[in-house]
Amino acid sequence: MVGLTAQASPFVASTPSSVAFRLGKRAFPPIYSPMTRGLPDIRTGSRGFTLLELVVALTVAAILVAVAIPSYQSLIERNTLAATVNDLVGDLNYARSEAVTRGRNVYLCSSRDQNSCTSDGNWSDGWILFVTSDRDPADPSESIDQYLRVHNGADSAVAIETEDNGPLRFNSNGFAMVGRTFKASANDQPESRDIVVSATGRVEARDPS
Repeated sequence: MVGLTAQASPFVASTPSSVAFRLGKRAFPPIYSPMTRGLPDIRTGSRGFTLLELVVALTVAAILVAVAIPSYQSLIERNTLAATVNDLVGDLNYARSEAVTRGRNVYLCSSRDQNSCTSDGNWSDGWILFVTSDRDPADPSESIDQYLRVHNGADSAVAIETEDNGPLRFNSNGFAMVGRTFKASANDQPESRDIVVSATGRVEARDPS
């Protein structure tokens, strides 16, 4: 009986590591399809992370978080400061415009309850815009006739103060008559802004001089 012999084929793997199969006493290398050539060996398991690699990755992540969180908090506080300054500047300009439009005095004052004026120079708790029943009252806060705007307290991270404790008045010509400077600052940041109201009624936000 003539024994079977392996025929040479261009599709036969010739690597020494190929696993052979036996037919009778002769060994034949496994025959692969052209479709499987170049594909990874499915018998080889995928390699995962080692403990050392995991520790290094966690350490790097912790360092990045430690650096990023303070920067993010600073960004939030700067944005809060800018938003609060913009609110106060907007209300000051609105009060001036309303004084000219109505042809009468319009007042702004700090307020903790958004109903009555306070006289401690601290505007961080909020402020109110109003007109009075009298044209030129001795104490505007005692004769509030109509509220034009009410602003709730600023964010706790922002402080707004001024040395003048009384209400700020714009007359029918849009003049403030007596200038005033508000100082706004972020509690945990070096950034601060001055809101300056000139005697002519002009309102300007600028860096501290």
